[in-house]
Amino acid sequence: MKATLRVGAGVSAVLLVLAFAGACETVDSGVDQGVAAARERATEQPAEREVTDLSTIVPVFAESRDRYDDKIGFEEFELVVAEDAVEPLMGDIRRRFFQPEDGRSPLEISLYYQEFVENEGGTILFQTRDPLSVEVNGEELWHHFSRHREDRGLSTYVWDFTHFRGAVSEYIGAVIPTDQGDLYFAMAAGRGDGSPRQFPGTRFEIVTVVVD
Repeated sequence: MKATLRVGAGVSAVLLVLAFAGACETVDSGVDQGVAAARERATEQPAEREVTDLSTIVPVFAESRDRYDDKIGFEEFELVVAEDAVEPLMGDIRRRFFQPEDGRSPLEISLYYQEFVENEGGTILFQTRDPLSVEVNGEELWHHFSRHREDRGLSTYVWDFTHFRGAVSEYIGAVIPTDQGDLYFAMAAGRGDGSPRQFPGTRFEIVTVVVD
């Protein structure tokens, strides 16, 4: 009877050891799998966040040369929306100054951007073919349009940019709704004055303001 008990106890001890070993193996296997999964996750590339620069919605007319591209950042802008009204905006401002191909007219450029706004489901808030005669709150339209415009001096290569004000003959102010916010848009176009220090023909400037 005593011998039987000893044998039974021995068998139980062996079974306990085997069970414990099996449990340890299972735990070790689980740990190994967890470590492997963690390493795999660590080597995965994070998903890229899709960000759209709304200013790029505005197309460039007829492969025009982009002479200046000023990303002003978050600032205030006064968009002329009527002969006697401006709309104060706060948003991300970008200003671009272009030289179109020879033979292009300011009116042609204006009509192009009118069609663009309409095709995008936007609204033209104000348009004029004589912007230099427009004054809002005692200030010329150009004063409001040129807010945060870079000062590049009077050298030969920037003469056309600096004297653009006197050449402006077309203006459009518009808004385009998007699922990421409203894109406000202003365009001014005109011809040069024939100075030998500037390029010949037409030039135009686009301002975009992204309002969240």
